[in-house]
Amino acid sequence: MNTDHPTTATFDTAPGAGCCHLQAEGPDHAQPTITMTLTEVADLVELLDEVDEFLRLGHHAIEALTDFYRTHHDDNHPRFVALCLVDSVSFTALSLRGRSQGASNHPSRDQEQTNER
Repeated sequence: MNTDHPTTATFDTAPGAGCCHLQAEGPDHAQPTITMTLTEVADLVELLDEVDEFLRLGHHAIEALTDFYRTHHDDNHPRFVALCLVDSVSFTALSLRGRSQGASNHPSRDQEQTNER
């Protein structure tokens, strides 16, 4: 797992679109945008929650991840990287959950036009 994160992701929702746009920011701002419906985001969050629960509660999951990073990658601290992966899954789910809730509360374009009249 790469623990260096030179770019960050933003979550942008177009009014009334009913979907979410994920766009990476960083040195190269010309990266493509990924569009997901709120249902797809909810499904992804559910999957990440399940993976997080499995990794945290599963027997020997951290040890297996540590062994994986020790044997398949050139990491000096494979247990640290394994624990970072588990935390990354959890924080990604939390971030997506919060942002999708904000997007679902975003007024639609029709509502905005009605309010302008």
